[in-house]
Amino acid sequence: MQARTLAGVLFDQMLYGTYSLMGFSTEERATFIEYGFARTKAGPSSPQTVLDEPIAILAAMNWVNRNAQLSFSECLRRDVGKHSNSGNGFENYLAFYVQKIFETPKNLDALFEFRSDFDEIGWRSEKFELVTVRRAAGSDQLHVSIVTPASGPSSNIGLRAKTGEDVLAWISANQDQFTFCFPPNHVGADLMFFIRSTVSEQLLLVMVQAKNLYEVKLQVLIEGVRTVTPDWLWKSKAIKVCIIFEFSPSNNLTWWRQYKTAAESAAPQGAPSNADELALQTHNALQHIPYGLTVRNAEYPILRVFASWPGDAKLDRSKKKPRQKSSAGNEVVDENSPYDVDLHPLATLCLHNFNSVCKEMDFKWFCGDVEQKEVVHAKRSAGGTSLDMPKLKRAKGQPEEDVEMV
Repeated sequence: MQARTLAGVLFDQMLYGTYSLMGFSTEERATFIEYGFARTKAGPSSPQTVLDEPIAILAAMNWVNRNAQLSFSECLRRDVGKHSNSGNGFENYLAFYVQKIFETPKNLDALFEFRSDFDEIGWRSEKFELVTVRRAAGSDQLHVSIVTPASGPSSNIGLRAKTGEDVLAWISANQDQFTFCFPPNHVGADLMFFIRSTVSEQLLLVMVQAKNLYEVKLQVLIEGVRTVTPDWLWKSKAIKVCIIFEFSPSNNLTWWRQYKTAAESAAPQGAPSNADELALQTHNALQHIPYGLTVRNAEYPILRVFASWPGDAKLDRSKKKPRQKSSAGNEVVDENSPYDVDLHPLATLCLHNFNSVCKEMDFKWFCGDVEQKEVVHAKRSAGGTSLDMPKLKRAKGQPEEDVEMV
């Protein structure tokens, strides 16, 4: 078995919840079993070889991460700009960043910058912790586990959900205790995870749209915000809307209602035929998040996040004021207006802190791992008398060859 092959399988299992090894040859699957990483279990039609031995996986992860070229952080960094049907590099890096940030409880506004009209939310400056939320099978009993380097699920970090039902199961039950959920494209959000306030001990579901862009254009921002907005889940982001503002003389408040055009029922390309039903079920699941944080005037305990990097999202562009009036005298926003009337808090990445932490992770990774190991290797190569500078330069500039597992 090649070390690079093992590293790839381990990362897929940890980040995406990919257990099956049925894509490998019979001989390769036998090797995984022989080394204690996998086992054979009954499948729907035939036995399946799955990567499901937490102790062996953890030991292998520790070994792989000590290798500069095979480490998890290097893999994420190398692929941060890559996007494919099987995974998005920036989404993966965000999950890694969030997990790293929440090694200890952090103030929420140190991670996210809230749009200006959500500045008065009291809990945004509270400390939060990253958690997994699970319901016991056949029970309403809730289990909340804090995720830190010393606690949490042993290997199940992320779930690459293949269907809408997978997403619903993660929100409602999460039997396999995945910390992160990567929903299918047609759902909306790119990344979902739960955090818990250390003050109130209430839960908040964070729904993230990730964009690796140097410039965030207005239309990209509009559609991106919709992907993390409950009313837009399972809906095409190209739907045109008309928002009517109505003034209530009884309490001097302005109320708004959002009307969608006939395209409301249109599902995004590739969505299943029961997308409308899944949309209702998703809303029901969000509404029944237990111990949810109170969000004033909002229906669900969620935080919407448009995470762009390295470009700044400039969220205030998404809340233009209406400039037209209807025949009845009501103010009307044109159907193409980017106005976002949803009352669920909306934030973006705090880019200053994100860049600072990423630079710190890069520095620690290089100085604590790569540089040290290459110097030791160079000394050994030279018999301990002097540094072999040509080899050191080659090691820095060239990828390491696959290592045979013995």
